[in-house]
Amino acid sequence: MIGAYREDEAEAHLYGALADLRRHCDVDRVELGGLTLTDVAALIDAAFETSAAAAQARAIHDRTGGNPFYVRELARHVADQPRTSFGDVPDGIRDLVRARVEGLSPTCAETLAAAAVLGEAFDVATLSAVSGCPDDAQLSLREDASSAGLVEEVGAGRYRFAHVLTRDAVYASLGPSRRARLHRLAAEALAKRQGLELGPQLAEIALHRCEAATGGEGVDDAIELSERAAGWALDRGADGQAVRLLTRALAVLPDGDVERRRRLAKRRGVAFARLSHALVDVPSAPG
Repeated sequence: MIGAYREDEAEAHLYGALADLRRHCDVDRVELGGLTLTDVAALIDAAFETSAAAAQARAIHDRTGGNPFYVRELARHVADQPRTSFGDVPDGIRDLVRARVEGLSPTCAETLAAAAVLGEAFDVATLSAVSGCPDDAQLSLREDASSAGLVEEVGAGRYRFAHVLTRDAVYASLGPSRRARLHRLAAEALAKRQGLELGPQLAEIALHRCEAATGGEGVDDAIELSERAAGWALDRGADGQAVRLLTRALAVLPDGDVERRRRLAKRRGVAFARLSHALVDVPSAPG
């Protein structure tokens, strides 16, 4: 007899049945992981509706972690919209994640939203500060989200979303005001814990401040911090990070602020040129 079940949907009576089976016969358990890149390419190429996305098999594999359902949905999305950004979340995945989130308590769903703002991975202390939920109360909430297949524990006090697309689907469900509020709380929590001195942590805080800047509020602080973080990154050759920081700063800068826009655009141009040069300047093998 062969049986199959999803770990995140199994209930107590199933584990009881498995225990009974082991007492009476041999049981071999085969745990299935994500598809390999070769399998993902074959799955995409085998279906007419997704074969147009075959050239993007590696990007689809990396973004989905080889989850077959996610692979099919993202491949279909890319095939239907060749110019789409991989930052988009296909409707099928969004609906699946929304259904699982709706099965959680309102408090747990709110905590999960705060986690999504923090990124694919997050730590308990920062999540507590952003969500306003104390550490001890969060334990059961994280267990509920884990049981729903939404997050998983990766270390003491460290969690991550089961898939990056799961995180993106939760994040995409947030309205603009709620998203800005959570980003502001995240920036405040990280600044309190890590400070605003120059260092690698500054970029994350600056990006949260940019996302929190709405209606002109907090724009100056977000841009000032982004410039500082970008300068630190450029000094250390992290040109891609500098481009991202300056791009976000430009996005929140008012159109009428011509002088600052020119300065930021010039610095971003320098960072982008250095990044492009680094990507194409591959040293030849020694002869």
